[in-house]
Amino acid sequence: MQLLCNFGYLYAIDANTSNIIWRNQLEGMSLSNCQSLLSFGNMILVGMNGNIAAVDKQSGDTVWVTKLPNKIYFVSLGTVKNRYFASCWGYLYKFDTESGSILYNNNLKGMGYHTVSFR
Repeated sequence: MQLLCNFGYLYAIDANTSNIIWRNQLEGMSLSNCQSLLSFGNMILVGMNGNIAAVDKQSGDTVWVTKLPNKIYFVSLGTVKNRYFASCWGYLYKFDTESGSILYNNNLKGMGYHTVSFR
Protein backbone atom coordinates (compact mmCIF):
# COMPACT_ATOMS: atom_id res chain seq x y z
CA MET A 1 0.00 0.00 0.00
CA GLN A 2 1.23 3.47 -0.90
CA LEU A 3 -0.11 6.68 0.67
CA LEU A 4 -0.87 9.97 -1.01
CA CYS A 5 -1.94 13.00 0.97
CA ASN A 6 -2.85 16.44 -0.35
CA PHE A 7 -5.50 19.17 -0.04
CA GLY A 8 -7.23 17.55 2.92
CA TYR A 9 -7.44 14.03 1.50
CA LEU A 10 -5.50 10.89 2.38
CA TYR A 11 -5.49 8.08 -0.18
CA ALA A 12 -4.33 4.48 0.16
CA ILE A 13 -3.24 3.15 -3.23
CA ASP A 14 -2.53 -0.45 -4.21
CA ALA A 15 1.17 -0.51 -5.10
CA ASN A 16 0.67 -3.22 -7.75
CA THR A 17 -2.43 -1.98 -9.57
CA SER A 18 -2.44 1.75 -8.70
CA ASN A 19 -6.12 1.39 -7.71
CA ILE A 20 -7.45 3.47 -4.82
CA ILE A 21 -8.08 1.20 -1.81
CA TRP A 22 -9.72 3.92 0.31
CA ARG A 23 -9.99 7.70 0.53
CA ASN A 24 -10.46 9.86 3.61
CA GLN A 25 -11.38 13.54 3.57
CA LEU A 26 -9.60 14.65 6.74
CA GLU A 27 -11.77 16.83 8.98
CA GLY A 28 -10.52 20.42 9.31
CA MET A 29 -7.62 19.89 6.94
CA SER A 30 -9.03 20.98 3.58
CA LEU A 31 -7.08 23.16 1.18
CA SER A 32 -3.81 22.33 2.84
CA ASN A 33 -0.79 20.39 1.72
CA CYS A 34 0.21 17.41 3.81
CA GLN A 35 3.40 18.05 5.72
CA SER A 36 3.94 14.77 7.59
CA LEU A 37 2.91 11.13 7.58
CA LEU A 38 4.00 8.56 10.18
CA SER A 39 3.09 4.92 10.48
CA PHE A 40 2.26 3.72 13.99
CA GLY A 41 0.92 0.21 14.65
CA ASN A 42 -2.36 -0.05 12.76
CA MET A 43 -2.61 3.73 12.29
CA ILE A 44 -1.29 6.41 10.00
CA LEU A 45 -0.56 9.73 11.68
CA VAL A 46 -1.07 12.83 9.54
CA GLY A 47 0.12 16.38 10.25
CA MET A 48 -1.59 19.10 8.26
CA ASN A 49 -2.98 22.63 8.64
CA GLY A 50 -2.37 22.86 12.42
CA ASN A 51 -3.92 19.42 13.05
CA ILE A 52 -2.81 15.91 13.84
CA ALA A 53 -5.03 13.00 12.76
CA ALA A 54 -4.87 9.25 13.23
CA VAL A 55 -6.33 7.11 10.45
CA ASP A 56 -6.89 3.34 10.55
CA LYS A 57 -4.60 1.71 7.95
CA GLN A 58 -7.08 -0.99 6.92
CA SER A 59 -10.37 0.90 6.72
CA GLY A 60 -9.20 4.47 6.17
CA ASP A 61 -11.51 5.66 8.97
CA THR A 62 -10.47 8.61 11.11
CA VAL A 63 -9.70 7.47 14.67
CA TRP A 64 -9.13 10.95 16.12
CA VAL A 65 -8.25 14.53 15.13
CA THR A 66 -6.46 17.00 17.41
CA LYS A 67 -6.31 20.70 16.61
CA LEU A 68 -3.07 22.09 17.96
CA PRO A 69 -3.83 25.04 20.28
CA ASN A 70 -4.00 28.34 18.35
CA LYS A 71 -1.78 26.91 15.64
CA ILE A 72 -1.97 26.91 11.88
CA TYR A 73 0.41 26.18 9.03
CA PHE A 74 2.83 23.30 8.69
CA VAL A 75 2.96 20.41 11.13
CA SER A 76 6.04 18.21 11.43
CA LEU A 77 5.64 14.78 13.03
CA GLY A 78 8.42 12.72 14.50
CA THR A 79 9.23 9.94 16.90
CA VAL A 80 12.10 9.66 19.34
CA LYS A 81 12.46 6.50 21.47
CA ASN A 82 8.79 5.51 20.98
CA ARG A 83 7.56 8.97 21.94
CA TYR A 84 5.53 10.86 19.34
CA PHE A 85 5.89 14.58 18.74
CA ALA A 86 4.39 17.30 16.58
CA SER A 87 5.87 20.68 15.86
CA CYS A 88 3.89 23.66 14.61
CA TRP A 89 4.56 27.40 14.50
CA GLY A 90 7.40 27.38 17.03
CA TYR A 91 5.88 24.89 19.48
CA LEU A 92 6.78 21.28 20.20
CA TYR A 93 4.01 18.93 21.37
CA LYS A 94 4.22 15.43 22.77
CA PHE A 95 0.97 13.58 22.13
CA ASP A 96 -0.75 10.32 23.02
CA THR A 97 -1.10 8.15 19.90
CA GLU A 98 -4.19 6.34 21.23
CA SER A 99 -6.32 9.44 21.93
CA GLY A 100 -4.55 12.41 20.32
CA SER A 101 -4.36 14.17 23.70
CA ILE A 102 -1.54 16.67 24.10
CA LEU A 103 0.66 15.43 26.94
CA TYR A 104 3.30 18.15 26.90
CA ASN A 105 4.20 21.31 25.02
CA ASN A 106 7.21 23.59 24.79
CA ASN A 107 7.20 26.94 23.01
CA LEU A 108 10.89 26.57 22.05
CA LYS A 109 11.40 30.17 23.10
CA GLY A 110 13.83 32.08 20.93
CA MET A 111 14.04 29.38 18.27
CA GLY A 112 11.70 30.87 15.66
CA TYR A 113 8.53 29.66 13.99
CA HIS A 114 9.62 27.29 11.24
CA THR A 115 9.24 23.54 11.06
CA VAL A 116 11.28 21.16 13.19
CA SER A 117 13.20 18.22 11.74
CA PHE A 118 13.21 15.01 13.76
CA ARG A 119 16.08 12.49 13.69
